[in-house]
Amino acid sequence: MVDPLRIAFLGYSQVPPESFFAAEGRPGTAAAGEAQIAADVAAARRRVDLVVVWFHWGLELQAEPTGSQRRLAEAALNAGATVVLGAHPHVLGPVTEPVPRRLVAWTLGNFIFPSFRDETVRTAILTVRLDARGVRGWDLHPARIEGFRPVARP
Repeated sequence: MVDPLRIAFLGYSQVPPESFFAAEGRPGTAAAGEAQIAADVAAARRRVDLVVVWFHWGLELQAEPTGSQRRLAEAALNAGATVVLGAHPHVLGPVTEPVPRRLVAWTLGNFIFPSFRDETVRTAILTVRLDARGVRGWDLHPARIEGFRPVARP
């Protein structure tokens, strides 16, 4: 049997409204701030083999990452994250490997969401192969949103 990997999943949002963000005595979404992300990833990394960070970020209908997204991804990667995933723009964006054995999927598009515009019907399912040293490989499986559901594209 192969030794199992211990993986931590952390999630943050950069998208308002701020009333959705957690505060003292109020549950909610973790706000995306570089210092907090770096501290959280470093703390998680001490207890697990790999850290995956999920962001709700970016500008709607913009596939390319903004400077702010790049800084947040860099903070996560520099602190030890292996995979950074993003969503919110409702379009499919690039997948990059900015550091060896690390991966950033800037925006994975819609998945189960009403998509009626040409640019929002393209989506994909990302599969990532991991081992204790990080990303071994990955594949992006194209799909289209038909109505509210993803349908695989050949």
